[in-house]
Order: sequence, then C-alpha cells, then structure tokens
Amino acid sequence: SGSSAFVGPVPAPARAAAARPSLGMSLTGVARLFAPLAILEMLQPGARNDPHIPIYRAVSGAELTNIYSTTPASFQLAPGMLEAKQFFLSLGGAQQYASNVDSGADAIVMTRIRPTTMAQGEALGLPSGESAGAAAVSFPAAALPALNRDAAQSGIQVVQSCQR
Repeated sequence: SGSSAFVGPVPAPARAAAARPSLGMSLTGVARLFAPLAILEMLQPGARNDPHIPIYRAVSGAELTNIYSTTPASFQLAPGMLEAKQFFLSLGGAQQYASNVDSGADAIVMTRIRPTTMAQGEALGLPSGESAGAAAVSFPAAALPALNRDAAQSGIQVVQSCQR
C-alpha cells in the first residue's frame, strides 16, 4: 500500500502565522486612512486601551462660559459665526494657537471623542501662521451632536489657562 498524506485541520500555529500578514496589511491600510487625522499612534500595537481620541480647543472666556452653560457641558455654534468648530489634535497645537495675541484665547479645553466621530471631521492643513504644522480638524454643525454625545461621556475639562 502507498503512503498517504495526512489531510486534516491545519495546526493552530500554522493558521496564526498565515493570518499575520493579512492582519498587518489591513492595519497598515487603516493607519494610512487615518494618518491625516494624526491618530496613527492609536492604531499601533501597544497603544493605550482608551479608544477615544483627545481633542483640544483654545477658547475665549465667553465661549468657556457658553460651554458650561449647558448640562452636560457642550460645544455650541455662536449665531452669525462659523458653521463649524475647529479642534487641535494635541495640546501643543492648541497652545501654539493660543499664544498668538489675536487668538482671544483665555483657556484650552479638552475632551475625548470616538474614532467614528473623528471621521465626521475634516482634517485642516495649517501650513503657515500661528498654528503652522499643528494637526487640526474642523467639525461641521452636523457633526456637533455626535461630538457633544462623546463629550458628555468623557467631560470637557479646562487643561490650561492662557496668559495674555
């Protein structure tokens, strides 16, 4: 009788090794998709377990009062102003903006949002001026309800007072 090859289930270590390249490629593809929004590090192995993304906004005293005039605290559009809210993806970016005398910033606030909420924003390119090089995102009025739902869960904290 001739020898027959064993045909059966593939051992678990071989299955895992075969799956690694495709998993790595999909994470790379996802990372490239989100790279403009500066959340690449969240997708890296070993990233902190918090799935929420911190965002920062330099605000005037009037806007800070407006944020905390609601329960829970929320971001609102001022009548006759921009139909969007801009946020920085790092404290340093918000500090850089707030350091400009014309910014009118009295404080920097921070909240955390889900990646699905982040996807509703539009990455801003800030090549020059007071915020050159800072990663930022603009959320249109239609995205503010989702942003505020996330902010209600994580809170909106003042992280720095600004000296003018």
